[in-house]
Amino acid sequence: MLSYRVKANVAGFSLIELVVVIIVIGILATVAVPKLFDLSSDARQSSVNSVAGALNTASSANYHKRISSGFTAGIPVANCTDVSGVLSTSNQLPSGYSISSAEVDSGAPKECTVTYGSSTATFIAYGTS
Repeated sequence: MLSYRVKANVAGFSLIELVVVIIVIGILATVAVPKLFDLSSDARQSSVNSVAGALNTASSANYHKRISSGFTAGIPVANCTDVSGVLSTSNQLPSGYSISSAEVDSGAPKECTVTYGSSTATFIAYGTS
């Protein structure tokens, strides 16, 4: 015949203790995780970097177009803000973006700044008269 023995001094956690621990972990996860993984500022900076890259490429293409056509094609660029007119999609920056105003000498590259909120990035404007 089989006999079962029950130990009187079994160590372990009760069901209530385990439930309390799971609830505490759940509360910490809902409060702490969003703060640890706030990616909105990274997304905004990536967006500004993308716009700056587009401005850099558009400015370079416009410069070469102006030079190769004897300054008859393309858009003249004498200020950093003129580069927004070179963008091919809508000839303007997306809403909320701004470009710092700075003189660009003809034939010379100039570092310019594009801003969206608190995020900034730089691009090169190529001056063409």
